[in-house]
Amino acid sequence: LVVQPYTDTYQLPFIVSPTRIPRTAPRTTIKAKRDFALRLFDVSGRMVSEKVCKDSQYELTLPAYNGIYLLQVMSSDGEHQTYKLIVE
Repeated sequence: LVVQPYTDTYQLPFIVSPTRIPRTAPRTTIKAKRDFALRLFDVSGRMVSEKVCKDSQYELTLPAYNGIYLLQVMSSDGEHQTYKLIVE
């Protein structure tokens, strides 16, 4: 796993890495320029977890079940992005 340093010159408001996640270590890291909130959904639309993060980096632990999850990340100023995460 290689985590790229977050710089202000990066175009997107968030970095999520990795997006393909082994079931044996179901974690991914979210980096942002400012405080953010996240919501994790399974493919049926059920919210699995929700968190407000006051730091610019957060390590999210996903369910240890194979599947596809949608991660919605929202900054305090309204920027948002959705990522597809695959646990395999």
